[in-house]
Amino acid sequence: MSPDDPIAELLGTSRADAFAPGFADRVARRVAADRRARGSVATVLPGQFRRIVPALVAASLALAVANWWSGRDAAGLPRVTLADALTVGDTSGSLP
Repeated sequence: MSPDDPIAELLGTSRADAFAPGFADRVARRVAADRRARGSVATVLPGQFRRIVPALVAASLALAVANWWSGRDAAGLPRVTLADALTVGDTSGSLP
């Protein structure tokens, strides 16, 4: 910028050469107050858990259903029911 620029002149006249006395103390107090207001990890973690876990459960169920649905007749494998799985000794429907 050129020295004739009015914006440069306004910026030059309004800038501060130093912070006001006690600035660092005020910032440190504000940061400490913010930390106390937010709480510790032990208090924040359960709230985050309650907020995130339902979404994770829903996503897991959706993936499980999608996996089951897409693998119903995959690769020509025979369909296995719970009764088939619980039958002991009958291998007539076993895989080759």
